[in-house]
Amino acid sequence: MREVIGRRRREYVRWLTEVVATPSVNPRYPGGTGEGAVQARLAALLAAEGIVATLRPVDREAAARLAPDVPLSASYEGRPNLLAHLGPPRHLLLLTSHSDVAGVAADEGWRHDPFTPRLAGGELAGRGAVDAKGALVAMAAALATVRALEVPLQRGVLLASVVDEEAGGGGILGLLADGVRPAAAVVGEPTDLRVCPATRGHWLVRLTVPGRPAHPGLAHEGVNPVDPAYRLVQAVRAAATLLDRTRPHPLWAHQPVQHVCNLATFEAGRWGQSAAVPAEARLEVMVGTVGAESLDEVRAVVDRVLEEAARGDPWLAAHPPRVEWTARRHRGAETPPDAPVVTLLRWAVARATGRPARVEGLSAVTDMRHLVWSGGVPTVNVGPGDMRVAHTAAETLPLQAFLAAVEVYALAILGWGGGLPVGSGEEGVM
Repeated sequence: MREVIGRRRREYVRWLTEVVATPSVNPRYPGGTGEGAVQARLAALLAAEGIVATLRPVDREAAARLAPDVPLSASYEGRPNLLAHLGPPRHLLLLTSHSDVAGVAADEGWRHDPFTPRLAGGELAGRGAVDAKGALVAMAAALATVRALEVPLQRGVLLASVVDEEAGGGGILGLLADGVRPAAAVVGEPTDLRVCPATRGHWLVRLTVPGRPAHPGLAHEGVNPVDPAYRLVQAVRAAATLLDRTRPHPLWAHQPVQHVCNLATFEAGRWGQSAAVPAEARLEVMVGTVGAESLDEVRAVVDRVLEEAARGDPWLAAHPPRVEWTARRHRGAETPPDAPVVTLLRWAVARATGRPARVEGLSAVTDMRHLVWSGGVPTVNVGPGDMRVAHTAAETLPLQAFLAAVEVYALAILGWGGGLPVGSGEEGVM
């Protein structure tokens, strides 16, 4: 297999370059045109390998019924999922990643067109190279590699290039609403080829802190809301420390902070009126959870700490802040670390890289949550690239990591299908 991948190295890199160069910005971002063109391009690449790919529309209403608390995109017109499979259509292993990418903010600092990928120094730079077209193309290349080997599979594998992950996951929900229920799933996200059987969740809370406006010349007669608002910021940070101490998760033991509570927005007053003492301060904090942790339980901890902070501040005790837990909430998810699909990917990563696989929680929200909660599918996240550079002007994918991912996914297909024994013994674990 490694010989096949080595022989086709330049061809697979060309696939990656073409897919990254094909626009697929999610329509939630300004100017986003959707995923239709990139899905068609990927289907053509697979068809040239003799692999039939089907483009299936997303039924928004069916997806909404499956997960009514998830905010979906307004329309999926011209934004189909792509499905392709190898082997018998039963007891399927799902390989899935998303074809949509984030938009580019004006202040990101790109030095070249982010949608014109560049190859230099053994890396490919461009929007979506890491998140997550590298994983997506590696999965497609793995299908082509296994097909070229002509190894009979006892169980099948399904590749799904889904839409809309960047805006909530309507594509994977549409796939589940279509009745697709794989036995296990691998979600391609940039994990540096770590095996991640758990993801984080989050809930956005808005805090509005009242002040007492005043003329700038008599500012001492007002109450600037920035000071009490910052006390609430400190309280949220204290809540994160408390959560880490009382609700630790072993898969996040490698992280210095597990419950990341990020202050995303802090504003007071209005531009052009900065001389006056502002009437209120407004904050948005993304409160993080880990694994399958209950969002409501974490909210209760944060609410209690905020209430204690308000009672301890004379101004806030008399003028309580308004606390609004918004609809922007996503549950984390987890699969037991000893689940067969986790064992399979640990074996595949170790065999491809020559090093024991690292098993950790992934501090990101992925389509895994829908597969686990709405589909009941044991799922693990594995993919090439560093999550830290996603959505930035530094988004680059090392080609060595990309080709290693092709091998990892091909090994997973063969191990799942019975073409290779999994583990240290002669018998597989599946």
